[in-house]
Amino acid sequence: MKKKILLMAMMLLTIFSVTSMAQGIWKQKADFGNTTRQWAVGFSIGNKGYLGTGLDNNLNDTKDLWEYDPAINAWTQKADFGGAARSFAVGFSVGNEGYLGTGLDYESVKPYKDFWEYDPMSNTWTQKADFGGTARSQAVGLSIGNKGYIGTGNDGSYPYIKQDFWEYDPGSNTWNQRADFVGGARNSAIGFSIGSKGYLGTGYDYASNNYYKDLWEYDPVSNIWTQKADFGGPARSYAVGLRIGNKGYIGTGVNFPNYYKDFWEYDPAANTWMQKADFQGGARDNAVGFSISKAGYLGTGNLNGTYYKDFWEYTPDNNIMAIPTITSFSPTSGPVGTTVTITGTNFTLNPDDNTVYFGATKATVTAATSTSLNVSVPVGAIYEPITVTTNGLTAYSAKPFIVTFEGGGGPFTTNSFAPKVEFASLGYSRGIATGDLDGDGKADMVTSSELGGISIFRNTGDIGNFSFAERIDIYIPDENNYYDLAIRDLDGDGKLDIAVLNAYSVDLFRNTSTQGSISFEPKIRLAGGGFGKISIGDLDSDGKPDIVAVNNSNYPDWNHIIVFKNKSTIGEFLFDQGMDIPTIDYPFGIATGDLDGDGKPELTVSNNGFYQTSGTSISVFRNISSDGQISFETPVQYTTETHPEDVAVGDLDGDDKLDVAVCNYSSHSVSIFKNISQPGTILLSDKVDYYSTESTNVSVGDLNGDGKPDLATVGGFDVTVYRNTCTPGLISFDEGIAYPTGYGAFGGVAISDLDSDGKADLAIAHYYGTPLAILRNLLPITVCLPPTDLKVTNVADTCVRLSWTPPSSSVLCFQVAYSSVRSGTWIKKWRPSSTDHIVLKDLQPNTTYKWAVRSICDKDSSTSEWIKGPNFTTSSSFASATLSISPNPVTGNMLTVRFTNINATNIQLTISDLQGRGFINQKLLLNVGILQKTIDVSTLPKGIYVLKIADNKNEQQQIKFVKAN
Repeated sequence: MKKKILLMAMMLLTIFSVTSMAQGIWKQKADFGNTTRQWAVGFSIGNKGYLGTGLDNNLNDTKDLWEYDPAINAWTQKADFGGAARSFAVGFSVGNEGYLGTGLDYESVKPYKDFWEYDPMSNTWTQKADFGGTARSQAVGLSIGNKGYIGTGNDGSYPYIKQDFWEYDPGSNTWNQRADFVGGARNSAIGFSIGSKGYLGTGYDYASNNYYKDLWEYDPVSNIWTQKADFGGPARSYAVGLRIGNKGYIGTGVNFPNYYKDFWEYDPAANTWMQKADFQGGARDNAVGFSISKAGYLGTGNLNGTYYKDFWEYTPDNNIMAIPTITSFSPTSGPVGTTVTITGTNFTLNPDDNTVYFGATKATVTAATSTSLNVSVPVGAIYEPITVTTNGLTAYSAKPFIVTFEGGGGPFTTNSFAPKVEFASLGYSRGIATGDLDGDGKADMVTSSELGGISIFRNTGDIGNFSFAERIDIYIPDENNYYDLAIRDLDGDGKLDIAVLNAYSVDLFRNTSTQGSISFEPKIRLAGGGFGKISIGDLDSDGKPDIVAVNNSNYPDWNHIIVFKNKSTIGEFLFDQGMDIPTIDYPFGIATGDLDGDGKPELTVSNNGFYQTSGTSISVFRNISSDGQISFETPVQYTTETHPEDVAVGDLDGDDKLDVAVCNYSSHSVSIFKNISQPGTILLSDKVDYYSTESTNVSVGDLNGDGKPDLATVGGFDVTVYRNTCTPGLISFDEGIAYPTGYGAFGGVAISDLDSDGKADLAIAHYYGTPLAILRNLLPITVCLPPTDLKVTNVADTCVRLSWTPPSSSVLCFQVAYSSVRSGTWIKKWRPSSTDHIVLKDLQPNTTYKWAVRSICDKDSSTSEWIKGPNFTTSSSFASATLSISPNPVTGNMLTVRFTNINATNIQLTISDLQGRGFINQKLLLNVGILQKTIDVSTLPKGIYVLKIADNKNEQQQIKFVKAN
């Protein structure tokens, strides 16, 4: 018995020891999709990983590329690498593109210096400028911010190993040499980046037969290398290095004849190493690693001639992900493109690992620290709290950013919005919401139908033009009574999901879209729901947005709302069973927002009454949740007009407190309650009423660009807009201006920029019939006339001439905006009124661009509408053309030269020997596409020659050939 007790105690001690060491968890995933291999390349883009090239078990170089999706644990083959098959290459990602280059031809031992860009959206490879250093293999590649870096390696020429370090700028497609790696020349080292710094270490020196364990930090701003604490394990080469969150990791590798499987974590803040759980796939070298979100991935490789294709996921369980918070942001308003500084806690140091939404669309993060983010306000931003998601957890700002625009302010008139443009939906719509579902930078639309489905409209429009791809219907035939819906990222993966209120449930649709292609997983159903509204907010401050909805369908006990606590993880929805909260008089509308300023969102509920009574109140539930437990005080009641339907919150008078707006159906009014609460106490002032039609929905957003959130209501035949004239402490709105929408506008109104012009439009869902109506924002109304007759001429690889006919009236200047179709980021330039054209330079070759121009008529920024010009595509550059010859060696007297993928240009063709002596010199005119020319080389003596082609800009390409006779 004593032995059993002692054994049990030892087991418990062992369990406790393993847990307390917090070594992390390895989990085997699906094997790599193709053959076993080593010396491959890996990188990640967004939430996908990529693995390609390398040497297979038949000792053949490869050029395939495979995509790994951790959400479904599956590999998908993508387009083959654009260059030659190879091993020992490097790869990294910058933004939404991957990059792969350098490497070695295993059979000929020829090193490469070509460099290629992979676009996952189009699944295409594009050759970029060759690597700036010598051709090489076994180098290190990494990215820091929006730049890439390659250094060290073996170039095949004595003394073989290198220590130079080069920076690649994708924007200009150029290489710049930076400070040499101070640790000394080497090959087969590792590299990774954390935040704004890069790290390089370990590796091997042929000359001294020395293995390294040092680690060096590179600061691209100061261009300085700083030595850090040596790697914690034995010296080695051919290891794997990667970053997870704000830590670096090194594992596996070789110090011949010893192969390793140990795995170590580097903390840059403390400059310390800690050993973690050994790699469970076993010792090896030449493996591949990359990270996706808060997990690392490692696989393939070699052990004494045995090649692998297994693939493993590492989760650092000691890295308890801290919940991010937003404490403030500045400025609080401004036009699209404004740089906003978000202040808070627990942001990640790598800008790309912070997902920031301004409501409907995602912002670009340009700089990051743990307490501050610099972001650019995106096209399509709407009046909703800013969110920051890091490591699957989300922070919310206390109030929204307000998007303004040039010439904003002034009252609404009957001409402020264009007549409606209609698009067909499923019909019987009860809800509408907007959000960028596919990550292309444009706000898409979703409507819900009482018939039992949702309609998704993927936005393909542009400035001044509403356009949508073919409607996607997720229709559930055996269901009906779909009511309201909301769009939020529910699982922390950076994509906006959909939650739909049903009569007896809430249905969740997880977003699996990719850019240009919208898709969702089958619905997940939460029990409990009703006829009315749904809202989403983090009620218990755990970094996960919870769901709250009315729960009024169980007659006669229909006076409830229901809360679903979110426990989801990236890639998987998980919610607690709904928690019923009693209320009164048939709840219908619901909104979340922090009314008392204590950092916890309250619930504001409209009590409609329905047929039971004539409801005339709202209930405010003060949030007293703590430690992950959701809880509310007994609600405070405030009197409204008859049959209040929808409710919305927003800081209407600019006093940093969220006020409450309620639309009352039967009394044809909008009630506004000024918030005078203090932390711990909910208090609203007496309501102020404004006339409306039989409104059923109310939305908040700045429609006239003056920095104050306006109101829009729908019901009956119209959408009504109320201009905000409030001052701090005083609620005041102009009387509403109604715009026709057609009968049955009971399905909701969304205030959202749907044509990417930086101004919020109105989208209205109809209950009767199938129309979805959109009214384009025409403000500011001016007599400023736009230019006409827009043309594109003189298109080259990096420049183009855009022209227009100026209007008959006088203008101050013209503004031109252009953007690549793929990026969606607009660049704006100004031209004086005396000109009718602009020449754009420094464009990217072989890229399609869109552009628009408008007039600016006076110093007060009175502007015309944007006029869109025809798209244009720049030509391929001379450097990206393909030069080939045949035969090689030349055994006869004729040599065929083939030049593809070029533009019409005069070129000079020369053939010289290795001493530079010229033998043949010809001028040629190349036509667009392909040149094939046969050259008589009978006069050339036997030997090695260089054939060189140069264009009129002295861009050159050359190739060697052998004259064998």
